[in-house]
Amino acid sequence: MTEQSVTEVRFHWKRFVATPEAQAILLAVGFGYQTRLQLLQALPMFQQSRLQHGLQALLGADMVTISGQQLLLCDDIEVLQKLTSSPQPLTLPMAQVSLTWEDKVALLQRLGVQNPGRALSAISIAAKTVEVE
Repeated sequence: MTEQSVTEVRFHWKRFVATPEAQAILLAVGFGYQTRLQLLQALPMFQQSRLQHGLQALLGADMVTISGQQLLLCDDIEVLQKLTSSPQPLTLPMAQVSLTWEDKVALLQRLGVQNPGRALSAISIAAKTVEVE
């Protein structure tokens, strides 16, 4: 048998988006808690200052926007949450130890991300080559 190389790709939230409060805000807004008061009521386990810090991080990364009094998730958040929560790596049929920025942008676009630049500001992509039989 011949061995073939493939590249395993894993997606992770960057540290400022991976905080418990930022992740809780993403989930809460996704479930319809879109105002400041609703977030405070839905997430009583967090101090108000921690929620504010998490919200500032998400606003800075453009993962959440404000429209009037409501918070809205970016269009790509559902895809990014699926990518970062997947326990299995994405396997690409190529042998490549590292992905260039252009490779990452192209990969995210193929996976349905509309704004890969914004996505790359909030997630990191790790790739490693493995041998398969």
